[in-house]
Amino acid sequence: ESDQWEFNRRACAEKLLMTLVSKHKALLSPILIEALNSLPPLSSSSTKESILLKEAIYCAIGINANYLAEVFQFDDWLQNRLLLESKVDVQGSNIIKRRIAVVISNWIGVKSSKNVRGIIY
Repeated sequence: ESDQWEFNRRACAEKLLMTLVSKHKALLSPILIEALNSLPPLSSSSTKESILLKEAIYCAIGINANYLAEVFQFDDWLQNRLLLESKVDVQGSNIIKRRIAVVISNWIGVKSSKNVRGIIY
């Protein structure tokens, strides 16, 4: 997939975002974290649009794990948000649950404590 990014719009957009964050980390990291913090918790009142927005922001946080590791507290986010949202069962939550798994796979090798790894497994 990483070799074919230029033939897929989503992969191309992700590659562009990663490149922008890598070059302008000081400017874009706070914006990504602010966008993440502004998301409401997943609930039965979540709309399809809000679920897709949450999935996109989670994707951005996941693919930029290497660049956000110094300024983002992944362990806290995992325990206070991701684990709770992985247990919510509403229409569309399967999209978020899949993205949570991908985000964890992005972050576990970058910045996660041994205590959190036990919770993840």
